[in-house]
Amino acid sequence: VECLIRVGTCGALQSELEIGDLVLAMTASTDSQTNKLRFKGMDYAPAASFELLMMAYQVAKEHDINVLVGGVFSSDTFYNDNPDWWKLWAEQSTLVVEMETNALYSLANRFKVNALSILTVSDRLATGERATTQQREKSFVKMAEIALAIAI
Repeated sequence: VECLIRVGTCGALQSELEIGDLVLAMTASTDSQTNKLRFKGMDYAPAASFELLMMAYQVAKEHDINVLVGGVFSSDTFYNDNPDWWKLWAEQSTLVVEMETNALYSLANRFKVNALSILTVSDRLATGERATTQQREKSFVKMAEIALAIAI
């Protein structure tokens, strides 16, 4: 494998993000301890492949698809007991929360392959709004279209 492209859903941490908005994950913070163990307690900040990130951004712009590019938060916990846990990340301009990108980027960087996460907002943490089943089934296709266009 030389190119890893994740497409999936995420929860918006920023109030300006709407259901269906697309995010290209440039970097991925995490609450996982995997990299702490691997790097002897030091923090490691994995990033997307610049080549894939630029290609995805260009494809989106060429097709008049609005995308945001920035940092995401990969959580090991799907449901957190603290309802305000996400506010710390939102204050740091982290765009969304999901569960896979940090591990994907860490492994891709280790094995010197390209990786990119293309995400669609399915939930908004600030408001509690969630995508309907119909929205998930019918309107979350743009991320796959971008992924197919940049697959190398």
